[in-house]
Amino acid sequence: MLKLRDVHAHYGESHILQGVSLEVEKGSVVALLGRNGMGKTTTIHSIIGINPPSQGEITFRNHRISGLHSFKIAQMGIALVPQGRRIFRSLTVKDNLMIGYSKKTAAATDILNRIYELFPILEERSKQPGKKLSGGEQQMLAIGRAMMTEPDLLLMDEPFEGLAPTIIKEIGEKIFNLKNSGLSILLVEQNIRFATKIADFIYIMNKGKIVYGGTPEQFHADEENLKKFIEI
Repeated sequence: MLKLRDVHAHYGESHILQGVSLEVEKGSVVALLGRNGMGKTTTIHSIIGINPPSQGEITFRNHRISGLHSFKIAQMGIALVPQGRRIFRSLTVKDNLMIGYSKKTAAATDILNRIYELFPILEERSKQPGKKLSGGEQQMLAIGRAMMTEPDLLLMDEPFEGLAPTIIKEIGEKIFNLKNSGLSILLVEQNIRFATKIADFIYIMNKGKIVYGGTPEQFHADEENLKKFIEI
C-alpha cells in the first residue's frame, strides 16, 4: 500500500533522512521505533507532505505522492495523528471533529456518530472547548479528527506521549479496534511493549537510516543486540 524508496529529507542544511526505505502493507500495522531525534517524525512528515523528500520516491497504492501538497495526499486516503495532538483548543470538540466539513451532511453525521461510538467521552464533551479536555481526551480527539476523513492509512506519531498508564491502556485498546477493523497504520511510538504487541512488522531508525526490519518475534529474539538503537 505505502512504499518509501531511498527517501532523503533535509531541514535547512541538516540531512535528516538518509535513504529510508520501508513498506506498509494493506491491513497491517507497522511500528517505527528508535530514540528521539533519529528521523521518525521527519519520515511521517515526508509521507504526508509537510517536509517533502529531497530525493527518493514515496508511493501510495502505486501512485507517486512524494512532492504532492498535504491536502492532496489526505484526499488520497492518508490521515495524520500528529505528535503533540495539535487540536484547536478554542473550538468545541464537535467543531474540531467537523473542521473538514463546510456543510453538515448525512454522510458527515454518520461518520461523526461512528467516532462517538469509538470514543463515547467525545460525545459527552462535544460542546466543551478543546482546552477543557484532559490529555487523554485530547489524544482521543486527535485520533477522532483523523478518522473523520475515513482514511485507508493512518499515520500516528507518538500517540501515548505524556499520558498516564491507565489512559495508555484505554487508548491502546481503541487502536487495537482500529487494527481489527482492517485499517492500515504506521505507528511511531516509544512504548516498545505496546508497539511490539500490536505491530505486524517493526522497523528501527538510527541517525536517519533504517537499521533493522523484522517481525515482533524476530525483534524479541534479537532484543539484546537492538538495545543500542532503542530505549527498552
